[in-house]
Amino acid sequence: MDLDVSIFNYINGVNHLPWLDISMLAVSRLVMPLAVLFFVALFILALRGEKDFREVVFLFLAFALGWALNSVVLKDVFARPRPEFSLNNVVVVGKPETDFSFPSGHSFTIALLSVLVARKKYSLTLFFIPFTLLVGVSRIYLGVHFPSDILVGLGLGFLYGLVINGVVDKFIEHPVFK
Repeated sequence: MDLDVSIFNYINGVNHLPWLDISMLAVSRLVMPLAVLFFVALFILALRGEKDFREVVFLFLAFALGWALNSVVLKDVFARPRPEFSLNNVVVVGKPETDFSFPSGHSFTIALLSVLVARKKYSLTLFFIPFTLLVGVSRIYLGVHFPSDILVGLGLGFLYGLVINGVVDKFIEHPVFK
């Protein structure tokens, strides 16, 4: 048995207690509301004149594009079935996912959001780093992703966030473009 499946079986195979199931579902379901909250806050700051509106629009469009590329295009390219369709005895908590597994969209999204938040509010990394790792573990615990799905999703989100931050530094916040 390969390492990916062994780690999956270990995390997914723990004793599924009701309070732990609810907690892991909550962690997993917080990813998109956190992203929405982040962008609402940025738009409010832009409307108040405290943030460059061009930067906010660029961040939003880049975020949406990255999410679509990861969660739609790459998933269809790799077409890796979810663990419940390729392994026996998988415990799926909550509503089963119907799309493909690789790479993890939740992991991509939270890693990308973490990098974007850390750019201006570095102190928030004290929340986002552990929360990002917890999201990854929750997706395995819930039975919807293999560890490799999580690692690749995190890596792609992190790298894409660095690229976005670099573009903002070079073309939006650069004094020549102000």
